[in-house]
Amino acid sequence: EHDAVTATRTPVFIAAWYESDSSQDNVVSVEHMRWLAENLGSKRVVFETFPAGSHVIANGKYSLSQEEVLSRSIHFIRSLGILSRNVADTTLLR
Repeated sequence: EHDAVTATRTPVFIAAWYESDSSQDNVVSVEHMRWLAENLGSKRVVFETFPAGSHVIANGKYSLSQEEVLSRSIHFIRSLGILSRNVADTTLLR
C-alpha cells in the first residue's frame, strides 16, 4: 500500500474538516490524511483544513466552509493550468 502512495505522481489536493482535536472529521482520519499528504510521491500536494463542521465539506447544506473549500479547490486547479481564468468562480459555486 505504501508503494502505491509513494508512486503517485499526479497533483493532489486534500481537504479536511479540522478545527481542533475535539472538533474534526470522525468519518475519516485527519491524521491519516496528513500522513498521506506527507508521503505522496507527487511534487504538487496541497493539504488544507477547514472549519466545516461536517464530513461533507463542499456541500452547502451541511458545511460551514463550502465557499472557501470550493474557492481553494478552484485555485489549486487553476494553478495546474487546467481551468481557464475566464470561468467565473460564481458559476462554479452554483
